[in-house]
Amino acid sequence: MGPRFVAKGSERILDQPGLASPRHQVRRVWLDNYRMTCHSILGFRRRAPKNGPPAVLRGGFLMAYRTTDKMRARKEARRQRLLKSAIRLFGRKGFHATTVPMIVRAANSSTGSFYFYFDNKGDVFAAALRDLGERISAALNRALRAAGPNVLAQMRAAVKALVAFLAENPEDARILIVESSGLGRRLEDLRRQIIASHTRSVEQALSAMANRLPPLDASVAASCWVGAVYEAVYRWLESPAESRVPASRLAEAIVRFNLGGIGAPAAISEDNGHDH
Repeated sequence: MGPRFVAKGSERILDQPGLASPRHQVRRVWLDNYRMTCHSILGFRRRAPKNGPPAVLRGGFLMAYRTTDKMRARKEARRQRLLKSAIRLFGRKGFHATTVPMIVRAANSSTGSFYFYFDNKGDVFAAALRDLGERISAALNRALRAAGPNVLAQMRAAVKALVAFLAENPEDARILIVESSGLGRRLEDLRRQIIASHTRSVEQALSAMANRLPPLDASVAASCWVGAVYEAVYRWLESPAESRVPASRLAEAIVRFNLGGIGAPAAISEDNGHDH
């Protein structure tokens, strides 16, 4: 006759002749409790509201987990601290030389916190690109509003604003212009989306001025316009700091070059950007 299980309350004891010592009494209390807990959790999860806040089991009772504005603010502050540290490191050391432990130390955070907000190093780099795109867009929109309704004045203001932003934030500039290239499809797509948004804006402006400019392909001209800005800023950043011209002079040189490229060198004044 084989071994026999004897149930005693929540315990199971393996009863077998010759194995009467405590060492050979296999207690299954932990297994039963584990199973009971799993079934309880699964049962509670099935009854959790589909559209409400996430449910958390506390002491056998289902409780709705709600976050307050203060809690959300703290979480966002921790995420931003990690993100800003990552941007600094990516801009100074490059993507490949930066590691997650470096980011965690620089943010005075923990590895657990990092992986709570980001999946991996590529994920935080993608977040840095998205954040950068939003900040560039905000800077350009401010410049466009200040320039008024004149289209050429807006284009001139946009070039100056973009150059100023990249010059004042060299780490961001390096992430966008240098580090984001060749890092895989996802990151390359994000980079292209940022640049494409600028190109579309220029293309729309050129199309709006089509009757005042020589015949041109607005799409090609817009790509050349934006490409000239980024290439010039890249060369400027790569040159020794002591030999760089002021960013304002760099921006003015790009504006003159781009206006000449679309056939409108005299369409905007050097001083105030109004049409003649």
